[in-house]
Amino acid sequence: MLIFYVLTFICQFLYINYNFDKKNPNVIKTNYKYKLKNDDVVHSATVYHTNRNVKKLVFFLSGAYSLEYHYYINKAMADLDVEYTSLMSNYELICYEKTDKTSFDIYDDIHNYILHLNGKLGNIEELILIGFSAGGVIASHVMQRCKDLNCKKKIITYDTPWQVHENVDFFKNNLIYRFDIIFFWKVYNVYFNHFNYDEIKHNLLNKKWNSGSDEITQLIKSVHNCSFESFYNMTGFNFDQTENTEVYNIYSKYDPFIIREISDRFITSNQDKIKFGVNNIEKNTIGHCSDMAFSTDYLTDIVKIILRF
Repeated sequence: MLIFYVLTFICQFLYINYNFDKKNPNVIKTNYKYKLKNDDVVHSATVYHTNRNVKKLVFFLSGAYSLEYHYYINKAMADLDVEYTSLMSNYELICYEKTDKTSFDIYDDIHNYILHLNGKLGNIEELILIGFSAGGVIASHVMQRCKDLNCKKKIITYDTPWQVHENVDFFKNNLIYRFDIIFFWKVYNVYFNHFNYDEIKHNLLNKKWNSGSDEITQLIKSVHNCSFESFYNMTGFNFDQTENTEVYNIYSKYDPFIIREISDRFITSNQDKIKFGVNNIEKNTIGHCSDMAFSTDYLTDIVKIILRF
């Protein structure tokens, strides 16, 4: 059955990437330059947004190892605006893209941009972060940094492994299905194009074609000069949220890349830290951020969540 799930995902992936050509005509692409606190480096990010100047924000955060305007985000933003035009006219749809920095090192960057919008718009009223795959973990760390913002807050995780390291690590003992090898090369390529490549390039020398989860861990720890505990924390959902933050976990039942038992165990082991509401929505679908390929039915749960304020 696993082979069938993977083949289904590949068909969905190819369709959305190469046959789905719907673009949201309301989305514009802008360049955002900024400096972080106590940092003299001038960073640059690409922001795709609807430019409506409203105080209700919906952020889309991609998975993998850098934030990108992925195929599923393009489709989600287009579908929402077409299928729910009236509702979405009240929301600013935003995708933050920065490919020269890792997803797990970008929390402060996105928080900086949210603060920028908060000042520009005159206090945000609603902040909804939708994180696809590992983007759900990113959303939790960003929202934790927004605890002082006096607005309504929601996190929607979509096919998210709530502990990314443990999920990837699961695959290293497989004989054939080594998803961790694929992920290693994604991580490696992000660092190869990192904004401070000259400073970290000595960490990229010892690689093998079959490098996997163990090598990923060592590479990230070396580049960021951090302990395993810090690495583990930054690759896991951040439970330090305000009590009124609502969290919704949407996932496909037959996801070939997410080991649901690992996420469930991680949540159970941190139950004492959870002071906010968590709602699980399991869909009887196949795919990984790809069940949206051939219809807009996937929007039903997202829209219901957006309306629950």
